[in-house]
Amino acid sequence: MIGIVAAFVSSLTVEFYESRRLHHQVEIQFHTKVKSLEQSMRSLSELLYSTHHFLQNGNNPTQDQFQHFLGNRTGIGSGINSVFWVPLLDLADVELFERKARATGLLGYQLVPSQSVSMPCAAWLGQATLPVFYVSPQFEASDYLGHRLDTNCNDATAMKLAVEQQQITTSHFNENGNDGVKLFLPVMSEEGKLQGFVVATVVFHEFLSVTWHDEVNADNRNIAVTNLDDKAYLPIFESHKNITLDKRSSFDREVSYTKTIAVPMIEQNWLISISVLEDQQTMWIYASASVVLILLLTVSVSCGVGFYANRLKISDQLVKEKTRSLEFQASRDELTGLFNRPALNEEIERQLAKIKGRNSDGFSILFIDLDRFKVVNDSMGHLIGDQVLQQVACRLKTSVRKGDVCFRFGGDEFVVCLSNLVDKSALQEIGDHFSLVLSKPYYFNRQACHLGASIGVSVVTSHVRSVTNILREADTAMYKAKNSGLEKVVFFDEDMFTQAKQRFVLEQELTKAVKQQQLSLVFQPIYCLKTEQVSGFEALLRWNHPEHGPISPGDFIPIAEETGLILSLGDWVVSQACQILERLWKSQTLVEMPRININVSAKQFESNHIINTLRETLSQCHFPAHLLGVEITESMLLSDSSCTLNALEEIKALGAIIYLDDFGTGYSSLSMLSEYPVDIVKMDHSFIRNIDQQGHKSAQLCRAIIHMSHAISLNVVAEGVETQSQLEVLDNYGCNYIQGFLKAKPVSREEMTHYLRYKCELTSE
Repeated sequence: MIGIVAAFVSSLTVEFYESRRLHHQVEIQFHTKVKSLEQSMRSLSELLYSTHHFLQNGNNPTQDQFQHFLGNRTGIGSGINSVFWVPLLDLADVELFERKARATGLLGYQLVPSQSVSMPCAAWLGQATLPVFYVSPQFEASDYLGHRLDTNCNDATAMKLAVEQQQITTSHFNENGNDGVKLFLPVMSEEGKLQGFVVATVVFHEFLSVTWHDEVNADNRNIAVTNLDDKAYLPIFESHKNITLDKRSSFDREVSYTKTIAVPMIEQNWLISISVLEDQQTMWIYASASVVLILLLTVSVSCGVGFYANRLKISDQLVKEKTRSLEFQASRDELTGLFNRPALNEEIERQLAKIKGRNSDGFSILFIDLDRFKVVNDSMGHLIGDQVLQQVACRLKTSVRKGDVCFRFGGDEFVVCLSNLVDKSALQEIGDHFSLVLSKPYYFNRQACHLGASIGVSVVTSHVRSVTNILREADTAMYKAKNSGLEKVVFFDEDMFTQAKQRFVLEQELTKAVKQQQLSLVFQPIYCLKTEQVSGFEALLRWNHPEHGPISPGDFIPIAEETGLILSLGDWVVSQACQILERLWKSQTLVEMPRININVSAKQFESNHIINTLRETLSQCHFPAHLLGVEITESMLLSDSSCTLNALEEIKALGAIIYLDDFGTGYSSLSMLSEYPVDIVKMDHSFIRNIDQQGHKSAQLCRAIIHMSHAISLNVVAEGVETQSQLEVLDNYGCNYIQGFLKAKPVSREEMTHYLRYKCELTSE
């Protein structure tokens, strides 16, 4: 009797501990799924804000650029149904807006409903509307193009609240029986005026299917989510949509865990239930064996209980290790093993909390971008590119101090967080060390890859800072380092934001200047040393701002190239130069026609734009094409050798003369002069500056360039000649032409006539 009672108690004990273990495991799985949901919500928020920054700083991006930026982060398989750009549009501009949209490739673009339809709930917009303009994914979401969101009162109310609170707000919808939510983030101008909204649409079933993809139709697990704010209490997600979670045998036991959680981002309360089927066959075997053994020997009961308790302990350890493994994977970059961007955000928040608690004087962020990585990745393949990134991560980890943390920010960008370090001299030394370490060769299959590193530094000493601003400062400083060419480590200062703002203003002014014809051409004479006469002119672009006066070409030409204005400016320069040549040629009054040179940038070579412009313009003129010179730089030849060679050969076929400008400042070589159809070489003024100083290397270099060019039948122009002694040295070396202030500064179109020789002058002589 005692044995039977002991066996019964043992069976109950086994079942009790087994049930507790199962419930504990299910609870752990529940919290793991909730953490995955929170991570997905953060990713959704980051997508909205990154799109917000892209639209603010992207210089009016196109639909294609909008789609390219979002990539595969929207649409099928992403969990995010679609992302829209919804600009604020004045009702008076609707027809013009629709025409422009159709002209950019959005065929059939039209506002729906028409502008005559208005809703009282959208009265806060005044005489304006909010139509969908850009969508991603471009194909699946194209039905939303032109849809006026302000005609939906739920959307209009949510957008009004978003503007008032300056944060993400939501409105709920039901599409084909599936609940979802729209998220609205306002995009404001610097003056605080509404420009539009970034809108993301999320269908809960699709979003949760991606978040919990491992649970969809799983053999032994089921998750169901119910929106408690919905009076119908209908499920918004079920991991087993068209099938049920059936027991595979009579030993299977279903264990469930249900809890209500708040989802602040979408302002809802969800009831989440997770059910797990556990095979209880082992438990019953243990229980039966215990009964038999206890009947035979009661003493064996204690041994069985002890063995099973030990098994539970091991099981708990395995669960804890699995949980730690999942947490590790959520915070690590899969390729490099470094911490990822969410972990970086958490680390910065932790450092800010230490400053607030006066446990730290501050910290510093090093934002590192690899130079020339794209060249290596494109030329040697993505597999080698991945190996380069892994080696970079290894070098960073072995170079940091104890307590510092390395992160992969994305692509070829890395971040190092230096705790308790704000001294600039020490940071400079550490940054120089990183630059040196990352610049050492990377070897793969007996090939060496050479990279560089541009490093931006943001020093943080106050806890009243945001993660976004800290990273933006470091990123801004990094781009300053990348563009400087000399400084590889740059510290952020407020002047950088001021310069960026001034550059933006200059960009807007340049667009206006092109329309208002504020730009003009001046012409610098080129002298032939043999005849001591002007043989040609170089056309130079000038901008005389009505308020700020003359603006340096070094300031506005790069902006014109970045914005694409250089194409229309280049066409205008070609037209003006050809008009002058055509007028001089038809006059038949000159002893010798001068050549006019125009400068061409790499942007004009894209899609053969300059070739088409030259072909069309020259076909309408009567002067010989060799009177037009085209000046290109060495860097242009190195950018895409095959395409550039074909383009230059086409220009040569038109009859124009090709000048290689700034020769000697880049990767100059004899092969460059022999491979490309160059007619004349222009030596950079940096060589001419010290040519008359005895023993200076510039003299030997100039002599070598002149002799090398003459050896392959190329004439040479020396730029920047300012003194008589420089002229004499160049004449002694056999230089063909000179250009510089010694002979003449750039002159206006009207003053060009003073440098030309007319036939009537010869007759009077």
